[in-house]
Amino acid sequence: LDSICREFWTRKLIQVCGQDVTLLPKVYSKTSVKELMSHMLFDNSGRPIHRIALLDQARVSDVVTQSDLIKFVKRHEKELGSILESKIESLGIYDPSSGVVTVTTDTPAMEAFHLMYTKELSCVGIVDENGMLIGNLSNSDLRGLEADRFSHLSLPVTEFLKIAKALSRPFATVL
Repeated sequence: LDSICREFWTRKLIQVCGQDVTLLPKVYSKTSVKELMSHMLFDNSGRPIHRIALLDQARVSDVVTQSDLIKFVKRHEKELGSILESKIESLGIYDPSSGVVTVTTDTPAMEAFHLMYTKELSCVGIVDENGMLIGNLSNSDLRGLEADRFSHLSLPVTEFLKIAKALSRPFATVL
C-alpha cells in the first residue's frame, strides 16, 4: 500500500480526477445537438468526455455535461419516439463478456483508486462477500478530500464512503 500511495500522490490532480475546465473540449453555442453528442463520446486517447465548454464567441459561457444531454432526451421523449424503446442489448453499447471491474468491501480505498487509475476507469463496483454488487466508488469521491484526511484512503472502501458522507461531501456514493 505504501508504494501505491507514493505513486498516487506524485501524480497531478488532473491525472486522478480528469479534466479541468481549461482543458475541456470546446464547442460554440450554435453547434447542433448531434455534433455536441459526437464531441462528448471520447477524447483523442479514448477516454470518455463528461463535459464540454460552451463558447459564446471566444468566451466560455457555460459547461454542458452528459447529465444535461440526458435531461434533454427526457424532456423530448415524444419527439424522439420509438428509438427510446430500443433494448439496451440492441444498441451495441456494451460487451457482456467484458465484465465489471469490482473491488470487495474490505479493499483499501487507495488500492481501489489505484486500480481505477491503472485501468483508466472513472469508477469501480463494490461487491460483498457473496459477489453481489452493493455500491460503487468513483474518482469524484475524492472531491473535498483535504490533506489532513489522506489517511482515510487506507480504510476499506465502505468505511471511506461512510466518512465521505459524514463529512457531507455531496458526490460521495454511500452504501
